[in-house]
Amino acid sequence: MKIYFDKGIVIQQNEKKLFLDPSRKIRDKNENVLVGITHAHSDHLKKHDAEMLMTSETRDLAGFYSKTSAYNEEVEFGDLTITQHNANHILGSSQFEVRNGKSVVYTGDIRLNEGFLFEQCPVVNSDVLIIESTYGMPHFKFPSSKKVFQSIKEWVEEKQEKKMNVVFGSYSLGKSQELIKVLNLIGLTPFVSSKIAEYSKVYVNNGVKLKYENYGEVTKEGLFLITEAKEKMNSDSFVAIAPPHLINKHLLRKFSFNGKETSAALLTGWGSLYSFASKGIERVFPLSDHADFNQLINYVEQAEPNQVFTVHGYAKEFAKQIKNKLGIPAYPLKNI
Repeated sequence: MKIYFDKGIVIQQNEKKLFLDPSRKIRDKNENVLVGITHAHSDHLKKHDAEMLMTSETRDLAGFYSKTSAYNEEVEFGDLTITQHNANHILGSSQFEVRNGKSVVYTGDIRLNEGFLFEQCPVVNSDVLIIESTYGMPHFKFPSSKKVFQSIKEWVEEKQEKKMNVVFGSYSLGKSQELIKVLNLIGLTPFVSSKIAEYSKVYVNNGVKLKYENYGEVTKEGLFLITEAKEKMNSDSFVAIAPPHLINKHLLRKFSFNGKETSAALLTGWGSLYSFASKGIERVFPLSDHADFNQLINYVEQAEPNQVFTVHGYAKEFAKQIKNKLGIPAYPLKNI
């Protein structure tokens, strides 16, 4: 097998080419080309002209036709055998294992530790490991999900005692559904934007239990509430979720329409790098659907590969860390 990077990962065996999460649109419609999609986040997902392979849950989130396979199901592609494994990132997210004598594993975006919605990510043994390195620097260390849950719970309860509204900034797909589950566990039903509600419905249709209410649209121009939701939100303090890039002091004033003050928090693993106070954000909770540095190192150590390629994020820095800590040859995956 030949492995290289061409605006995405390429695994080539004779005339067969498997593209994994390519950022460019693949237009080859012949039977020798297959595109594997690990999950439905927009930086990994495109509607390609070539045949695509993903989980059925990712297809449901994507909203277009694709060939699908379940976790642990084998798919033959020429002399290659392809198996998808749970990645514990978002609904339907997968790792791709490709075998032909030796095994190559591409993790996609993974989270090794336990989250709030899905089973723990399995470590897949491999000869060659291609691993994401989004948080591939030692200073990225996240607390356990239990600690994050407790912190969110205490903060929300403090605001509720003061009869204040709460708005969380959270990515519409993945992070928001985890936050809905966290708030449900606290005993709350959050109001969410129409886009978050749309993705959450796919989760519910795939067996994930979530309770939420759609408040309507939120854009750079302002807040456009559904009448029924506004009546409910106006009658008492509430908890809402909005896209993080739109959270600012102006939007928070819009959320304070019921005469109650509104506090904002952000969910991100990047909280240690930036200050968000200027946007009116009071708290940052390190709830991430990615593996932190220690999880990434633990994954490599447990997978026992002979060689590692790093992709995305701190690829160069993480490759150096793997060499120094584990003594395994590791390099950023480069173009052919």
